[in-house]
Amino acid sequence: MSLRPSCIHGSIANRCEITSFILTETVYAPRLEIANHFHTHACFYTVLQGGCTESFGRTALESKPLSLVFRPAGETHSDQVGNTIARCFIIEAENLWLDPVREYATTLNRPAIFQSSSLAYLAMRLRRESLHPDGMTPLAIEGLMLEIIAEACRKRIKHSRAKPPRWLEQTKEMLHECFLEPLTLSGIAETVGVHPVYLASVFRRYYRCSVGEYKRQLQVEFACGEIARTDAPLSQIALAAGYCDQAHFSRMFKRVTGMTPAEYRASSRA
Repeated sequence: MSLRPSCIHGSIANRCEITSFILTETVYAPRLEIANHFHTHACFYTVLQGGCTESFGRTALESKPLSLVFRPAGETHSDQVGNTIARCFIIEAENLWLDPVREYATTLNRPAIFQSSSLAYLAMRLRRESLHPDGMTPLAIEGLMLEIIAEACRKRIKHSRAKPPRWLEQTKEMLHECFLEPLTLSGIAETVGVHPVYLASVFRRYYRCSVGEYKRQLQVEFACGEIARTDAPLSQIALAAGYCDQAHFSRMFKRVTGMTPAEYRASSRA
């Protein structure tokens, strides 16, 4: 099944068509399943609330708040929404605009998912442009799209480098499983069997951030999901995310997402 531009299964909350781009915010029903189909335009989309899984044959990309997914034009896939509603911001690009960019963006020739606060921040800036367009919006959207593509290509190139050692993969798995716990660098290093200084050095070499920064991003991703999905007080979410001080939580949240927790809640429900 072929879907023309902006033909999306779901309830459209906002749609903005400017020059070579269609920006759509769509809400999907819980447990919605969409059979194999493809779109005539390439797109990036970011999850604002909930989560969903796109399957490309044997490959499945599971997206959640703060993740950004790229899907090339004509890529056959199926979709499955999680147990709660999913809200996505989708950016479709005309092939005539994207084709010249492919000379530099050769790494984006297949589906990809990025867990990157910088990419999520750029996507949220695009969303704000679509909600409040003015005379400069076409220029702003094109500039932000080029930034997104350049940053995504950098992430893809870094990810394609030599496979990390097993102990480093164990470190990453531990962070994902226990990021809400008071982990220490020395404790992690002892568990995986390397010296803390060596762990810190190799972790930064592969993931371009410190262990603490990576853990902080996981905490903020968790908080994003709670803020968008629930009406819990921000102080309660801050505590659940591992912050005893709400002011410190707000500062860290804004550093990662570019917005305060209150702004993120308002934006995800606009």
